[in-house]
Amino acid sequence: MLNLSPQETLFITQLEDCTLPAEQFDHVGHLKLAFLQLQRFEQEVAMQRILDGIKRYATSLGAAQKYHKTLSWFMVKEIAWRMTEQACINWSDFLAANSDLLENSQKLVHRHYSESLLATDWARVNIAEPDKSKPEWYV
Repeated sequence: MLNLSPQETLFITQLEDCTLPAEQFDHVGHLKLAFLQLQRFEQEVAMQRILDGIKRYATSLGAAQKYHKTLSWFMVKEIAWRMTEQACINWSDFLAANSDLLENSQKLVHRHYSESLLATDWARVNIAEPDKSKPEWYV
C-alpha cells in the first residue's frame, strides 16, 4: 500500500471525523475516497471503511437519505478492479485514466442495474446484486 500525501490524509481524516467541507465531497470526492482507502487497506477493510465513512458523513450533514449502499459498493468494486488492471500510482493518474467514472458513471451503473432495482429501499440499505449484466470483476 502506498503512502498518502498530507492533503490526502487530511481529506480522509476530515471525512471520517465529519469535518470535511460539504463542497469537497461531491462525486469526485466519493471516487477519491474509494481510491485512497483502497491504496491504504486490503479491499475488504477498505470497503467497510468507505461505506461506513460515507454513511456517517451523509448523516452528519442531515442527508442520510442520500446514502445508497448498492451504488457505493458497486463503485468501490469497480475502482478496486480498475486499480488492479492499471498501473496508476496516484489519484491524478487514476482520474486521468478513468475519466468515464466522472463523465458516465450513471451509464456504467445502468449497464448492470435496472432503475427499478436501484429505486428500492432494499437496494439503498443493502448490497443488491446486479440484475442486468454482471461486471467483469463480479464473482
